[in-house]
Amino acid sequence: MMMPALQAVASMTENKQIDICLTDEWSDSRREAVEELCKAWPVIDKVLSWPRDRIDEKKYDLWYLSVHGVQSDVLYVFLSNMKKRITPKPSWRSSMIHEADHYMDIAYAMGYEGPVPQVIFPLADKPILDLPRPIIGLCNGYFRTSTHYWDKKGWPHFRGLSESLNLYFGGSTVGLGRENEIPKDVQMTADYTGKLSILETAKVISQLDLLVTTDTGLMHVADILRVPLIAMFGPTLPTKNAPRGKGSRIIQAGQKCVPCQDTSAFQVCKSNECMRSITVGDVMAKVREMLFNHSKS
Repeated sequence: MMMPALQAVASMTENKQIDICLTDEWSDSRREAVEELCKAWPVIDKVLSWPRDRIDEKKYDLWYLSVHGVQSDVLYVFLSNMKKRITPKPSWRSSMIHEADHYMDIAYAMGYEGPVPQVIFPLADKPILDLPRPIIGLCNGYFRTSTHYWDKKGWPHFRGLSESLNLYFGGSTVGLGRENEIPKDVQMTADYTGKLSILETAKVISQLDLLVTTDTGLMHVADILRVPLIAMFGPTLPTKNAPRGKGSRIIQAGQKCVPCQDTSAFQVCKSNECMRSITVGDVMAKVREMLFNHSKS
């Protein structure tokens, strides 16, 4: 979601590139994908890691800081060099601002005056899909942690969905994401979970007719690639994270407590009832609608 803003800032530089600073402390499962993407994206020149890589402060005229999840003393390097007033992190729940808009607001505060850039996402050369169509991707992604904090974003009915898709459409289903994100008993035409890099995964997504996904990073990849998608939302905030492309649709659980993100209810919920309540029938109805409209166009 930050890519349009970073591309906007890069357009303000002489060589149309920026350097990215990560931190040595960051070592969770997301880092490898972020580094691979940064190194492949022409907008980025160097990927630094603080404090292993020292920052030559005299080299930079522009400093972009998202104020979102920064937990490192490199924060003070950025704050001491920023020439424009920092755009504070909003209250996602009360402001109802989309995260991508927040990042663009920072770019505008830094002096960017153009439209929101259309990002060209880097893709690997393969894999090339040679499968019966329609090809429908399945993704049950969310950030896995030892505390299981984000587990309530997962959807438990992918086995039934895959069976229904195969029976109704006779095309192909493709699993995407990290290893074990989709249960082993889900029957799919091709299972790429845990087998591809982020750029290879993006290559597969670019060839889909439709992606059915939870609220996760690959949802945003499909959105930026303009691939039709259905995103299931339960506890998290669509106002903050929802895909925004014309070919995207969301299915939101109907409980009164939804969405509970950024409330105490999110912290204590153990049942995941909101995501459980989204049925295979709910998803199939939306899939039929989208693929029918797509085939007509």
